[in-house]
Amino acid sequence: MQIIFLVGLVVSILSGRVHIVKIEPYEMFEIKAPVAGRVEESKTELEGKRLKGVVVVKLEDRLDRLKLSSLKKRLLSLEKRLKITSEKIKTAQRVMEIKRDNFYRIKPLRSKSLVEKERKEVEFLNAKTSLLNLKELYQNLKSQIATLEYEIQTTKDRLEKKNLKATGYLYRVKVKKGDFVTAGKPLYTLADISKGKITLYLEPKEINRLDSILIEGKKEKVKIESVDIISDPTYLTLYRVKLTLPAPNYFGKLIKVEIKE
Repeated sequence: MQIIFLVGLVVSILSGRVHIVKIEPYEMFEIKAPVAGRVEESKTELEGKRLKGVVVVKLEDRLDRLKLSSLKKRLLSLEKRLKITSEKIKTAQRVMEIKRDNFYRIKPLRSKSLVEKERKEVEFLNAKTSLLNLKELYQNLKSQIATLEYEIQTTKDRLEKKNLKATGYLYRVKVKKGDFVTAGKPLYTLADISKGKITLYLEPKEINRLDSILIEGKKEKVKIESVDIISDPTYLTLYRVKLTLPAPNYFGKLIKVEIKE
């Protein structure tokens, strides 16, 4: 059975030993905007429904999506360059080893002229320099990729913050399409409907009879959550009593609470 919240004024009308109060959800959870932006979607039609990972409020995110797409393309390009560079390093490593072996092979030979030995040495040193340059490029590409991956994750996080998903019972959506919200502004409220909650304002003579409470004329399983002493404007002492009871079929309705003598 779908549980329906009824909108009404908060009341606690004291009439002798009978109190008319509104039964509310046990707890409310206010979800606030993590970032600023203009509301692109506001799904008020989902109010009063149980949700699981459903986007309730969406802020404008076109620029963020374009940025994410561009970052992913750049990342793909860099990863391809990194792979090619890795292959070039393998080739350059082999060329350098050949040049090195050729140089050290003729270096002790008296039959080879000094000019030829110097030429082989230069070839070896050039091959070694080319290899080092490729390795430096490889590390530079890895650094660029790491930076891009961080930017991509940051952009994804921002997109997630602009597409607010709700899991639980959606009590109320507080913004509409076109609204501009700042960070921290309430967007919607979730409710814990596992049980109901009522608040009574009792006179001292009633506070000792809490074990004789009737809900709509029936004995219900009621639990006392808190009892606080307050003073009303006419300086009469009252007790504010918060009670929990089994979840009703309807929240927000007015019920009759009687404290028997």
